[in-house]
Amino acid sequence: MLAKPGEEAWTSGLIEHLTETQTGVVRLPQSCAEQFPDRTVLAICKGAASGEKIRMETFSRYYNVSTLQDCEKQCLATGGRWTVNPDADALRKK
Repeated sequence: MLAKPGEEAWTSGLIEHLTETQTGVVRLPQSCAEQFPDRTVLAICKGAASGEKIRMETFSRYYNVSTLQDCEKQCLATGGRWTVNPDADALRKK
């Protein structure tokens, strides 16, 4: 997860909580595109959560073909919107 400069304290606290309690969640020092310039995004899960005072959108990007099927099921089961890169089939064959 990437926090933007000047983020509010609650945002920073939420990110810290997620990185400490959720398996596989890490805070990147830069955007995914900057962190992994040589990798192609195969799919994205867009999710949302809202409460009394906030609305939060999440974006999970997937780069590994072997994890796509399980991640798609998890994304859809949690109400997320799964989008596959149109070039993913060609990339899977490489």
